[in-house]
Amino acid sequence: MDSINNQKMGQCQLPSLAAQTTYEVRVQANCGNNNTSDWTAAVSFTTPAAPADPCNAPTNLQVNSITQTSATMTWTAGGTETSWKVGYKLSTASQWQEATVNTTSYDMTGLTANSTYDVRVKAICAADNESDFTTSSFTTTGVGIDNITLANSINLMPNPADNYIELRVNSNVEVKEAVVYNAFGQMIRTIQLTDNHARIDLSNMAAGMYFVRVNGEGVSATKKFIRR
Repeated sequence: MDSINNQKMGQCQLPSLAAQTTYEVRVQANCGNNNTSDWTAAVSFTTPAAPADPCNAPTNLQVNSITQTSATMTWTAGGTETSWKVGYKLSTASQWQEATVNTTSYDMTGLTANSTYDVRVKAICAADNESDFTTSSFTTTGVGIDNITLANSINLMPNPADNYIELRVNSNVEVKEAVVYNAFGQMIRTIQLTDNHARIDLSNMAAGMYFVRVNGEGVSATKKFIRR
């Protein structure tokens, strides 16, 4: 009669192991009466990384305090995150203006009057754990009569221009500052005016369309120019 060999399969649950850690294990048989076998060769294994906590997208994204050139976006945290990535752009543009913030609000400036903008925000829960974007849109207010008057007083010569352009504001409104933006709404530089006049150096700017926003006393206006 053929002999039958009975084999026992040993198992042991290893408690309280650390995640993403390498361990070695070995086994020794205990035959009773202080009779034990030699240890087996050690076998190593590595525990997997701990699963990341879910990173929930922010909620209740709103845009408030909308003016011709500025607005403020606010939102509610999706969880316990303490930083967020925000972005905004003209709806017709392809490139986002982005920033990372540690509060649930962000002020947008340098906007164009009577224009529609897209906004978005997402939670940053860890260096490699971010939520999906929450999105919305809004439209800046139109240009008032004072702004139209200021716009009509702005002269940009020559236009189109090559290496420089003369900015003159023929108005009783004192203007000390102007801001240059590219076609994507990105701020290029800030210009200081003297007696409502400034010469803007264009030598380091690529050819294309630009905007100059003139800021007066409680009013502002924007004019377009071309760099050849």
